[in-house]
Amino acid sequence: MINQWNTLPRKTKSDSHLIECFAKLLINRQADNEAFTLLKETLKKQPSSQLYSLLPELKLQDSHPVVTFLEGIIIKDGDNAEAHSALAQFYLRSEKWSEAQSHLEHALSLRSKVSDYGFLSEALEKQNLTKAAHEVSKKALTLISQPETS
Repeated sequence: MINQWNTLPRKTKSDSHLIECFAKLLINRQADNEAFTLLKETLKKQPSSQLYSLLPELKLQDSHPVVTFLEGIIIKDGDNAEAHSALAQFYLRSEKWSEAQSHLEHALSLRSKVSDYGFLSEALEKQNLTKAAHEVSKKALTLISQPETS
């Protein structure tokens, strides 16, 4: 599959929708390392919120390279809401609750997204910040009837 991808013309391989579809296909076929390489190389050249949102779907033996990549992106572009959200989801997996909370709050300060409110509620709950988690959950519920903005 990768060999076929590599034979495509450069212009075709730079189509973000095609890259997104190919990355999803790789993830579905448990080729997560290859998907990460594709996503990382593409995101270095052309940031895309859809591609950032695929990173947390990766099931990798070692998530450190993805975390390092996202941290680097945030250093360069501190207002990249999708990178903050993706990094927070990796922090949730490794039970780094306060780090996840910080990145989710930053992402949400830039744009509203119901799923991020859900993740933030989880991070707060894990830190025994029950009242704050409840408030965040209420905010998420008010947004569910509204379309998400990206």
